[in-house]
Amino acid sequence: MKFTLALLVTCLFAAPFVHAKEMLITPSALRAIEIADQALPPGNQAQLVEIRAFQGTPAPGSWVLLYRDPTSKTAIRRVEVKKGRVVKNDTPKDAYFGVARATPLRLDRLRIDGGTAHAVASDHVAVEYDEVGYVLSQDRIGGTPVWSVELSNYGETSSVITVDASGGVVQSVRHAAIPGVSEPEARDPEAQHIVRESIATADEAADDMKSRFTVIGSQLEMMFTGRQTILEDE
Repeated sequence: MKFTLALLVTCLFAAPFVHAKEMLITPSALRAIEIADQALPPGNQAQLVEIRAFQGTPAPGSWVLLYRDPTSKTAIRRVEVKKGRVVKNDTPKDAYFGVARATPLRLDRLRIDGGTAHAVASDHVAVEYDEVGYVLSQDRIGGTPVWSVELSNYGETSSVITVDASGGVVQSVRHAAIPGVSEPEARDPEAQHIVRESIATADEAADDMKSRFTVIGSQLEMMFTGRQTILEDE
């Protein structure tokens, strides 16, 4: 009896604590869909066509859900979910061109969440990255939702991996072009490091050469004109 009473008291106090803790973190994309749907007006016929999130580390700070909304003057409704609640619910005018004509997501075929898509994507590349971007859209040809996972390093896209959201199969892997590096080498972090060091060395050599020519030019100017303006301009 004492154990049962103690367990009951524990559950009563622990449940709100766990719920509050969950609300402090970003919900999954699938949970964000449920939260956003509850924010739609009663009887609304809006159709979810895309989910976006950027600057994830790897989890994003919020999810932006885009709907085709026939009741909106712009035919678009945007709902942003952050920390378990809706922080934006509006009808933007120009920010999402083409969304109103996009194919609605087949939610009945959506099995893979953003976190799983990132895990799958990271297993297929060996590039350095510090941010993750997510876009969930409908594949018109395959008929299933597709995650596009964008891996970025210092603000520049390293790779974009598309993952079938119904089964987790990688559909394509695209890497940012690195001058003088083949596609297989682009997947090797060591090769990338060598390329970056080579580029940095070349830049330093170019700066050194520029300084030498500047000094020589200044000396010649002084010799023939008696003036020295080149170094002053620098």
